[in-house]
Amino acid sequence: MEYTTQNRSIITSIPLLIVYSPVGHHAEPCEQGDRVKVKPLCAACTLLTRARELEKLSGLNVEDSLASFRSIAESVGVYLGPDIELSLLATVSFRRLKSIVGVDDVYAEIKKELEPAVREAVETINEKLLRLEGTERFHFALKAAVAGNALDLARPYLDPYIHDATSVSRIELRRNEAAELYNLLHAGKVNVIAYVFDSSLEALYDTLFIKVLRENGATVIGVVKSDTFEDDATIKELKRLGVIDYLDDVIETGSDAASLIVDEVNEEAIKVVNDADAVIVKGAMNHLHFVNNRLGKRVYSLMRVPCKFLAQELGVNLGSYVAVRAI
Repeated sequence: MEYTTQNRSIITSIPLLIVYSPVGHHAEPCEQGDRVKVKPLCAACTLLTRARELEKLSGLNVEDSLASFRSIAESVGVYLGPDIELSLLATVSFRRLKSIVGVDDVYAEIKKELEPAVREAVETINEKLLRLEGTERFHFALKAAVAGNALDLARPYLDPYIHDATSVSRIELRRNEAAELYNLLHAGKVNVIAYVFDSSLEALYDTLFIKVLRENGATVIGVVKSDTFEDDATIKELKRLGVIDYLDDVIETGSDAASLIVDEVNEEAIKVVNDADAVIVKGAMNHLHFVNNRLGKRVYSLMRVPCKFLAQELGVNLGSYVAVRAI
């Protein structure tokens, strides 16, 4: 869906700090088996996101805002090191932000404003899916799920975008290793899929792909946060949005952690992922976690590439749409 003036003003209402990130950057992907380590720009990006959220929500004067930001930066500094997971930095810094501003759902207002437009756009995609069959239907639903990741409201380098059927049709997946899932399902090599959700409104796009996965024989078990992290989906939101109606089962992580950090989430969530034949994860944070914590099975990451660091790792351009094997 092309932005209306109204939608764009809503989406960009969180102040955007301008940073250099060349869209045209392209590099060869890292070798399988390489561990993706946090770089200084990763920590800076995390703090940039927290700064934008603080500016929008705190209502503090400049002096108090700087003191609050210093507190958030210190929380990152405690954990920062060569072997730290980016998802842990994001988790501890967002927890500190929530405690400072006294707001649990930092993105509640913008999500509420955008939801009607997102539902309308998703319905146009669903209408097109009804006219498709077989592999064509499968791959269009897959593209829709990838396109939904453009609704991540917390990334500083890219504006969110609401995709409808027309814009999804125009998307070219720059890498598409998840295409093999169709044949794997029909060959009986994949039966149970763990589906790890990312952004809240993005989950409405996910319902389209989940429905098609189940049509092709998969049992789909959702994995979702119990409490808020950025604009990510929680179990409460999946229920309110009606997303759980599309799943065979749904498991809470018992945490607000940015990804499935072993010491942060419950054993049930870890078990579901470990026992599944394949795992689908949404978004960059989940992708990086599973690259660094390999399961020895098929893990597919569906996302719009949000930063030049990850673009370089994947060998694509910033803002590319991909469905890649994390393992």
